[in-house]
Amino acid sequence: MSIRVFRAFLSCALIAIFFGCSGGGHSPSEPVQPQIPNIAGIWTGTWQVGFPATVTLSLSQGDGGRITGNFTTLGSTIPIEGTVTSGLAFSWRNVFQPAGCGSLQSDMVLPNLNPQTISGTLTLNSTSCSPPGFFSGPLTLTRAFANTQSSTAGDGSLADLVQRLHEQ
Repeated sequence: MSIRVFRAFLSCALIAIFFGCSGGGHSPSEPVQPQIPNIAGIWTGTWQVGFPATVTLSLSQGDGGRITGNFTTLGSTIPIEGTVTSGLAFSWRNVFQPAGCGSLQSDMVLPNLNPQTISGTLTLNSTSCSPPGFFSGPLTLTRAFANTQSSTAGDGSLADLVQRLHEQ
């Protein structure tokens, strides 16, 4: 191989390496937005508070992972709000009520972006209700129906729920 051929080959190789490493003039790609799980729908399961209380969550999901809906157990329906994140976490609480007497809140873990089962802890702290009460325990839910609108039935009374829990 002559020196001239070798130099031509070397020049072509260096040019190819330069354009290959520089991205060839393409603009950088858009950053990928993290995916937020869709948990809208009807969820049913149990809350272990000394006995297995049957629970239903009826959830609607908005932009940015905002959740609204209703929590129902023992004949009481309470409006809730919360968020679901791309980190597979779902946190919710009862909607503020001026006449309310406590708080209902839960932190849950989602196993994937399209969960069929979710679990966590649910706590009802109603020390200012009559009768007062503090109930906390594991909550496990299974998706019953997906992507339905939540109902707004019920008066959202934590006092009524506390009374029903005491009666069990």
